[in-house]
Amino acid sequence: MKKLPLAHEYYRQLLASFKEWLDILGYSAGVVNYYPIYVQEFLYWLDLHGYRRLSLVDTKASQAYYNYLKSRPNM
Repeated sequence: MKKLPLAHEYYRQLLASFKEWLDILGYSAGVVNYYPIYVQEFLYWLDLHGYRRLSLVDTKASQAYYNYLKSRPNM
């Protein structure tokens, strides 16, 4: 999976906090390295579709992302 840049500081901080949280909880190195990649992809998609805060994400957005995952080519 390619590295997707997060344009907004809010999402960059959120991703960094998520990585730190996984590490603090003692998850394996694989989880600490790979789960944030999946979260980053979701945050990147949200940003591309105009969601600047997680509080704006609703069921419609979640379903649209799920449909995107089903239809996208494997990376």
